[in-house]
Amino acid sequence: MNVLVTLVKREFWEHRALWLVPLLIGVAIVVLAAFEGVHVGDRVNISIDLDSSVAANDLEPQERAALQSLTELPANKKQTIYLMTLVTFLTVHMLAIGIVVFFYLLDSLYSERKDRSILFWKSLPVSDGVTVLSKGLVGLLIAPLLAIGMAALTQIVFGGIWALKFGGSSIGSVMPAWDTAVWLKFQGLTLLAFCVGALWYAPIAGYLLLVSAWARRNVFLWAVMPPVLLAVGEKLLMGSDYIGEFIGRRMLGVAEIFSVDARYSSADAGEFGAAAVQPIDRALAAIDPAGFFLTPDLWLGLAAAALLVFAAVRIRRYRDDT
Repeated sequence: MNVLVTLVKREFWEHRALWLVPLLIGVAIVVLAAFEGVHVGDRVNISIDLDSSVAANDLEPQERAALQSLTELPANKKQTIYLMTLVTFLTVHMLAIGIVVFFYLLDSLYSERKDRSILFWKSLPVSDGVTVLSKGLVGLLIAPLLAIGMAALTQIVFGGIWALKFGGSSIGSVMPAWDTAVWLKFQGLTLLAFCVGALWYAPIAGYLLLVSAWARRNVFLWAVMPPVLLAVGEKLLMGSDYIGEFIGRRMLGVAEIFSVDARYSSADAGEFGAAAVQPIDRALAAIDPAGFFLTPDLWLGLAAAALLVFAAVRIRRYRDDT
């Protein structure tokens, strides 16, 4: 266990973007919220400068009408708008860490051969399996968990900014600055979605580790070109798009958990704008990570991930580019 902990620490020493990016994203959101503006609603397009001197009377007629419709919503629908801000902050953090993790996994086994540090680590009593496992754990579990924690902290700080800027004003009544019940329920759903995401993206992580262990140069091209060529070739030669659809679902399938349509769909036909915001209980019920555990794609992908990681371990054992 001590060896694994040391190897995990090594990854954060050598790849500082894993913790710096979530931190910078959180700081950027807080600064923008404090000194720039905030976008209220999705289909309700109203952007208000975060200046405590702004009053509803200073807005354009269309913005004033949209603001008025938001302030008149019942409490359970204002909670849904609060939920939207939580989803937005989480989405920004997860997109950013997803990009960081993609390049981290792709570089993790390649860079140690490139700078010859693999010779040092192979001289230690550390197995190839534990080394590859540490990189997979960092990419699939630890780095995303750090981003989730930073997103949660950002949500708390934003609530404080909202309360200080707009407490007691008409703009502040659009949504609560803080709702403990909604926040806790959302964090629970987020952790469940994180478990699903780790399993869902395991084969992609395994594939990136395999390419990183195998490629001698141009790692990005070796990782991206084969699936792209297969998808394009199938489209040109056979007229079908099964490979492209498979890749798209594997890359973006988990995003369905927090889909915009689920948050905004209304049972009453013809409703739009603020009226289409659904009550908080229906909005939370629409976020259903548990449903993914029943899909065969998840478990088949997990089996494929095990094979890919095993292949990456075997390749690293015999390839040191010396």
